[in-house]
Amino acid sequence: MHPIRWLRAAKQVIRRGASTAPVDPSRRRLVILQIDGLSSRRLREAMARGDMPNLQRWLDSGQARLRPLTAATEPSTPVFTAGLLYGAHAGVPGFAWYDRKLGRQVRMDLAEDVSDMERALVGNRTPLLAGGVSYGTIWPGGADDAFFNVVLFNYGATSTGKVVRNAYDKLVSTVAGLGIAGRVASRFALELGVGLWDFVRWCRRIHSTRFEWRFLYMRLFVSVVMRDVSTQGAIIDILRGVPRIFLDYLGYDEYAHRRGPDAELALYNLIGIDRAIGKIFRAVKAVPEYNYDVYVLSDHGQLATTPFERVVGKDFTAYVLEHARARVADKLESFDVAQLVSLRATEFWTRTLPKGLRGPARLYVEWLRRRLRRRTDERVWRPLDALEVVSGGSVAHIYFDRGSPARLTLEQIDARYPELMAALAHCPAVGLMVARGADGPMVLYRGRRYRLGDRRALGQLEPFRRLGYTLLATHLLHAAEGPRHGDLVLYGAFAAAGDIAFDFEFGSHGGVGPDELDQFVIHPTHIELPLHGAVAAEQFYRFFFERYGAGAAPQARDAA
Repeated sequence: MHPIRWLRAAKQVIRRGASTAPVDPSRRRLVILQIDGLSSRRLREAMARGDMPNLQRWLDSGQARLRPLTAATEPSTPVFTAGLLYGAHAGVPGFAWYDRKLGRQVRMDLAEDVSDMERALVGNRTPLLAGGVSYGTIWPGGADDAFFNVVLFNYGATSTGKVVRNAYDKLVSTVAGLGIAGRVASRFALELGVGLWDFVRWCRRIHSTRFEWRFLYMRLFVSVVMRDVSTQGAIIDILRGVPRIFLDYLGYDEYAHRRGPDAELALYNLIGIDRAIGKIFRAVKAVPEYNYDVYVLSDHGQLATTPFERVVGKDFTAYVLEHARARVADKLESFDVAQLVSLRATEFWTRTLPKGLRGPARLYVEWLRRRLRRRTDERVWRPLDALEVVSGGSVAHIYFDRGSPARLTLEQIDARYPELMAALAHCPAVGLMVARGADGPMVLYRGRRYRLGDRRALGQLEPFRRLGYTLLATHLLHAAEGPRHGDLVLYGAFAAAGDIAFDFEFGSHGGVGPDELDQFVIHPTHIELPLHGAVAAEQFYRFFFERYGAGAAPQARDAA
């Protein structure tokens, strides 16, 4: 049977459930499909190769238009989706940072951290997905059902507590789920075989298994289970007439981090994403009475990078602490610094465990801490322990005093850590740096310092020539003044050794590289999209909420 005919037949079965929305000709509905980490340049290249035929046909038909955009906010998924789904990003600086108020490092793949931040995001605003459904998101976005969500991972565990299902709906979902499970199982076995082969080949190439076991798990979960289940779930939601649906395809971004954004494996993942999008298109075509508008967009691009430690010989945190000890802990040996780095990493690792396992893990952390105390007087390494180094792809934050409620100025950092500042200034694996000076934001580049307001001097530098002064200065100003940013913020783009990742990855984002800031939106041709050039994520929210939001009248949506 033709796919459209099958979908129309399935529609008659699904619409008998209590969760089905009534048809309303005056109401337009929304589907947002996010291809995580894909820049507009690489999208066009993929379509030119024939890897994304469904998107290419959609554009060629004249029904849709591709609009390249530049990210005016940090090119990081938590920042973009916070602005998209809530209309504000509440000072979220990226994927990870040290939160002075909470007194701990915060990461957006930890449920408790996401929950703490979401309360500030909601405020008095109505989330975009209120009354809708989300798949694969960090933030719930007000969705009644949130699947594969960092916080609300299980079915029905939503922030609103609203689950519109009766016995008939559950039966339909169960039957559909069994069919999906069969398909997923066959693809899972195939991907496992390919993944193991690639695991061995890649580890031989880089002479390390670092992060590879996690990546093997992620490729199976994200590119097989999550993509197929989310797509089929969204199809059922479309047939039911759910008013707002958001689906994030994470596969390309995950592959690009581990192999590089232009790696064969990452590009191959785009073929599967395009096939999934084609199924969504067919489902929308089967229910024209619901008036769905489909948007395909990206949250940021990816920068091809070299890991910091491949250039310098040690990881970034160890490098910072090693040079910082020259002033505050000169009696410490390199081995002691390595032990302190290991202690920090293990301490954070305990927070990623299920709550029932954290107690025994903390006992292990305390044992490591006591071992360090026995080897070296705590008064010697305590000043070094006050530093917090947080890396997030091609951006890194250094907090020089974890106990301070406010950021230190550049002058204060210079006075405390002159050796470290000299090492960073001349490190070939560090690009731009920015800090808050006594008289305003300061930019550090290749051993020289500039005031951020000195447009004439900065305009001569390569980063500002390539990005434009206004765009780059905006990003650096956010970093210099953001309350959650580090005292010193470092970028791997434009380093002397090439584009650098402070984490061990070969594709990165979060910084200021041109590819990182390159994003796109594909929208229906008949809709005038008021987004051009450098766009903040909050502008997406305003457009979508005015046209499709839960509180907007049909007349207001038409006017938008």
